Amino acid sequence: GKQNGIIGVVSEDKLIDGNKDVSHLLDTIQEEKNLLKKLRTHPDDLAALKNLARIYLWRKDFSSARWALLQAFRLDKEDNVVQDLLLELYEKRGGTR
Repeated sequence: GKQNGIIGVVSEDKLIDGNKDVSHLLDTIQEEKNLLKKLRTHPDDLAALKNLARIYLWRKDFSSARWALLQAFRLDKEDNVVQDLLLELYEKRGGTR
């Protein structure tokens, strides 16, 4: 009987986390739209590119993250955040095997 109680708690936690993930996903979709609109008028907006890259990395959309990071890198090769995000992309894609 104790195992069922534990499983019940885990299931509830997963459900709650799932709702948070859905809510966060919807937030990132809206934020992505806002950032893409901003880039349409300001294609050299480094902050917008970095934020887009973060969203894409969170979603595991690696080709989109790579695009945003390459645009950002072109603008500022010395930016530490861009370099860190490129490293994160490399690691998440399994580049350190």
